[in-house]
Amino acid sequence: VQASDPPAAQLLRTLASFVPESTPFVEHRLIPSDLKHEPRRNALLVPAEVDSQLKPILDWLIPFWDRRRRKEEGNCCHPPTRVYDVVKTGAWYWVSLCNNRYCCQKGRSHKSNRICFSISVSQGHVRQYCLDQDDCKRGFTQFEIPPDVLAQAQVDCKR
Repeated sequence: VQASDPPAAQLLRTLASFVPESTPFVEHRLIPSDLKHEPRRNALLVPAEVDSQLKPILDWLIPFWDRRRRKEEGNCCHPPTRVYDVVKTGAWYWVSLCNNRYCCQKGRSHKSNRICFSISVSQGHVRQYCLDQDDCKRGFTQFEIPPDVLAQAQVDCKR
């Protein structure tokens, strides 16, 4: 980013998906001064910090979701599906993936929107949600967690 560039060009250059750490954030009177670039996340297949209750479910869900996509879209050369983020709220886990945007509501992958899952171990199901409300008005698609996977998650929870 060059100080001599127009503010709009400075802003666009700093909003790229990968910005080298040394790149200064654009300065403009309308942009809060505390905004900064976020460090790039290293997404893992199943992050190490995932608790023992969720790990067997993610070990099942990721290949399951890859097979769904392959069935609908063919055996293209997709990068491996990875867990991007996991948030636990009460009895629910919210999981977002990267490298896989396959959406059951749409019947194909989204071009830019991520999908997310809510997982309830106590209810034994996974719901796939879509963040594109214009294309995917049905809300969610629900899948039952296989009994053996659910049993493993519940055993791990008691340890």
